[in-house]
Parts: sequence; C-alpha cells; structure tokens
Amino acid sequence: MPISSRSGEWTSFINALFTSTSSVCVTGLVVVDTGTYWSVYGQIVMLCLVEVGGLGFMSFATMFFVMAGKRITIKDRILIQSSVNMDSLFVLLCTEPGVAFEAVVFEVLSAFGTVGLTMGLTPDLSVGGKIAISLTMFIGRLGPLTIAYAIARSEKHSRENVGNFTLPEGNVMIG
Repeated sequence: MPISSRSGEWTSFINALFTSTSSVCVTGLVVVDTGTYWSVYGQIVMLCLVEVGGLGFMSFATMFFVMAGKRITIKDRILIQSSVNMDSLFVLLCTEPGVAFEAVVFEVLSAFGTVGLTMGLTPDLSVGGKIAISLTMFIGRLGPLTIAYAIARSEKHSRENVGNFTLPEGNVMIG
C-alpha cells in the first residue's frame, strides 16, 4: 500500500511479502531500511505483525502453565507484557533525549519480541539504553510468564517441592 512507505509509492509485492513474513516470524531480516523506507503506518503494521508472531510463544507458555495447574488469565499476561515494555520505554525515553517517541516504541517492541528489526536507533544508544534493550530482549526471549512464575513462587514453596519432579525416561532413537 502506498501509505506504508514514506515516499507514498507502492512497495513491490516480493519486498512487502518478505518484510511481513519476517515480522510475523520474528526473524528480523529486512530488504529495505526499516527506519527510512517505511512510514509510521507501515511501522505500526510491522509491529502488529511482530506481536501476532510473538503471541504464539505466549500462547504456548500459557498452555504449559495451565497444564501444570497454574491459572494465568489474559489480564495477567497483558499486565506482565505491558509492565516489561513500559519499564524499557521509560528507561529509553530518559536516557535518550531528543529521540523520536515512535522510534523508541519500535525499538522496545522489537527487542521484546526478539525480532531484530530496528529503525537505526540501537547502534547509537547510550550505555543505559543498551542495557535496557538487552534486558528487554532477554525477558522477551525467556518469556515474561516464566519470569513472573519464578518470582511468584515463595522460597518455602520451592524447597517443599524440590523432590516432587519426575524426569522423563525412555530410549532415544537416532536415524
């Protein structure tokens, strides 16, 4: 769509297909520079695709916790994800004065989704900004539900259940 590019011209089908597939599969591969080629609308579309792609991992993590007997509500998931994103957004806005708000939002959401897309901001970040982005990538990759579950378990509860784990047994067939 012409509205997706800064120049207002149509993007070739193959470039649009490649970019959207890269976004939804959270690979971070690009054929055009994200920060200069795409308009704000195009960047928002890319971020929506990144969130849809990242939802697969969140859905899987939620299913795992439900099977383990832990109830995770949609409200819990949204709260966990938004708190991580907001913390990183706040840190970057404080440590990177003069940077466009939409560029900071794009970098934070891309880092949380571990996508690798950038608007060119990451190489020029301050030390504090790079630490914030690194932590956001780590939390995004590990999964906010995993971290929240680990923090929520009390020390006493963890000690009582150490011996209750059963390791799988079986023969491994190769070939």
